Amino acid sequence: ENKEKLNDWFSECDGILVDFGVSNSQLKSSKGFCVGENSPLDLRMDDDGIPAHKILLYSEMDTLIKIMKAGGVKNAKGLVTDIIERRYLRNHIQTSEDLYELSRHCFSGSDAFSGLNCETSLRINISRVFLALRMFVNNELNEMKFLIKLAETVLNQGSRLVVVLHSRKEEDYFR
Repeated sequence: ENKEKLNDWFSECDGILVDFGVSNSQLKSSKGFCVGENSPLDLRMDDDGIPAHKILLYSEMDTLIKIMKAGGVKNAKGLVTDIIERRYLRNHIQTSEDLYELSRHCFSGSDAFSGLNCETSLRINISRVFLALRMFVNNELNEMKFLIKLAETVLNQGSRLVVVLHSRKEEDYFR
């Protein structure tokens, strides 16, 4: 169905440029993209789908571990165990600050990334928590798969697909 809609726009092209980054307007949208702000933990690029705080509240432990591991989070099981524990305490994760603090507590003192000091390792792992959730909430891996299939059908022979990625996990997927 999506392919038919796209074929209405164009049937062939010589190049496709895609940027998988988050825009400034999204960072300023109070949807939890910016770790430094205490805003609702939503992480949706638009208003479709389920917000991140509900994913954390209702998903099973195995699902949350898979989400975190897909984002490259070290000690994903420990973090998810803490998330599940907060459910039982009725202290649900509602904001970006809640998730940041829980992640910071879970990963403090960890040197999960060898060769880096603890503070750098902590910052990377917390960033990956937010990345993993954002990618899941917005179905980004399936969007990337769709992009590749689309490119195969509409790019002329010898054309280019250029993808701008902003994280190691996105790069890993395209490799």
